[in-house]
Amino acid sequence: MNGYDAIEGIRNLMSFKRYSNNKIVIMPGGGVNKENCLEFKNAGFKEIHLSGIPKSNYTNRKDSDCNTI
Repeated sequence: MNGYDAIEGIRNLMSFKRYSNNKIVIMPGGGVNKENCLEFKNAGFKEIHLSGIPKSNYTNRKDSDCNTI
């Protein structure tokens, strides 16, 4: 691990988003999870990239990442 987390990169991603002038989609990915995904939504990101690997076999449970995001 490089010592950074997804939240620390929001400013850079927001800068890239402004620079792209909506010509490309800047999609946050590494380190985004159910605990911090709303930070990205609140920062104006409408799409995020997730690994899609459930942490449990029960993706329909209330505490599942799939339902939170």
